[in-house]
Amino acid sequence: MKDYTSFGLISDTRKVFDQIQDKNIVSWTILISGFTKRGHFYEAVNCFSEMLLSGVKPNEVTISSILPAFANTGLTVMGKAVHGLWVRRMYESNVIVETCLVDMYSRFGCMNVARLMFAEMPVRNVVSWNVIISGYANNEMGVEALRLFNLMRGDVGCVDCFTFMSVISAVSSGCCGGVSSAIHGLIVKSGDVVAWTQLLEGFSSCQQWSKVIEHSRKMMSVLGMALDSTALVSIISSCSRSGALLHGRRVHALIVKRGFSNDVFVGSALIDLYTNCGDLDCGKKCFNAMDKKDVVCWNAMIKAMGANGNGKDAVDLLWKMEDLGFKPNDSTLISVLSACSHAGMIEEGVQIFCHMINRWGVVPNSQHYACLVDLLGRSGRLDEAHSVMDKMPMQPHIGAYGALLNACKMYGNTEMGADIFRQLLKLDLKDAGHFCSVLNMYASAGDWEGVESSNVALRLNKIKKDPGYSSSELNMQVPVS
Repeated sequence: MKDYTSFGLISDTRKVFDQIQDKNIVSWTILISGFTKRGHFYEAVNCFSEMLLSGVKPNEVTISSILPAFANTGLTVMGKAVHGLWVRRMYESNVIVETCLVDMYSRFGCMNVARLMFAEMPVRNVVSWNVIISGYANNEMGVEALRLFNLMRGDVGCVDCFTFMSVISAVSSGCCGGVSSAIHGLIVKSGDVVAWTQLLEGFSSCQQWSKVIEHSRKMMSVLGMALDSTALVSIISSCSRSGALLHGRRVHALIVKRGFSNDVFVGSALIDLYTNCGDLDCGKKCFNAMDKKDVVCWNAMIKAMGANGNGKDAVDLLWKMEDLGFKPNDSTLISVLSACSHAGMIEEGVQIFCHMINRWGVVPNSQHYACLVDLLGRSGRLDEAHSVMDKMPMQPHIGAYGALLNACKMYGNTEMGADIFRQLLKLDLKDAGHFCSVLNMYASAGDWEGVESSNVALRLNKIKKDPGYSSSELNMQVPVS
């Protein structure tokens, strides 16, 4: 059983387990642990329940194996019950079980209980500290996470990349000022590639583009040839999002020097960089130069073609990838349908949507339906688009509502537009863009009463439209405007 679980063959582990006549705590624990490690949390919980009903009592290893399952499924009552069992049985102190309890209560959002559990631990290790710091960070209590980080450095001395990940999460909002700079300094001194990469992603998620460029330059200067493919993908993706094409080209040169040109993830990131920054020719060159391509690479190129208005090329790439033996996935088809919509290729888009299940075995999700609604709406086929929304086998994606609302504005169908807007309000999908679309729809139709009612609704719902921004590279900086 242990060999099967170590290779992730959990179904084979279950078969062997079922053939055992006298099941003991060891066999039960191996199965429960296998389910939990593979992310089959509900199966782990069911197995644990079966074990208790069979009369087998859990030990420390069993409990430490099942607690993460409760934590990841939100089964608070069962989690607390097993905690009570642990207390009643008066097991000896066990740092692994106690750390799992801290993690469980953190995930439940019960940080007071988690902190009490942590404070009562007679022995704490780096993992214990990481769990409590991560708990505070994930529950948006960044100040307390940073305070514990300082205590940790005094208690255990050393920190690892997982500690830095949690601390970066705590300061990623950018509201910690000098603290963020201090953490940055610690990571620089650590020389840990994972921590450096995590900090870069933190700056990127907060759209702090100047810090992104500054930090990535330091990564290249300090770590240089030690940068792995994950770090390089992160740097390239940040350049792509910030519009830092010149810096991206320098990173591309390092990628060639490091021999990562044929890495499919790095290649996909480079395609995304060049095409997002408007250099479609370089994006094509990167794609064509790759010796090995996977679906991710094809998806990146198809998405780029669609985003740059080349709908026909996007569709041609779909057929080409199929001819070469690559099966399109749901992301491929979202990109192709979107490309057809923006290029006015209505019949081609409808045909591709109809092929999804029979030809490629892809069941349309809410985003595919949203693309179909947009496709029909842009061509003026509003009744068909509305019918697609009504017959969808799931709750329509907010993008579907937005697409049909924009189509109603474009073709002056205020009656249907008002109906869609009412549905959005009922679903509490209050987006400032939708309010503006309705307002503009009424204005275009000369319906000033509708304009006034839209303005009133906007004020009553206290919705403000966030200002738009753009970024581009200038003198090695990325100012936002």
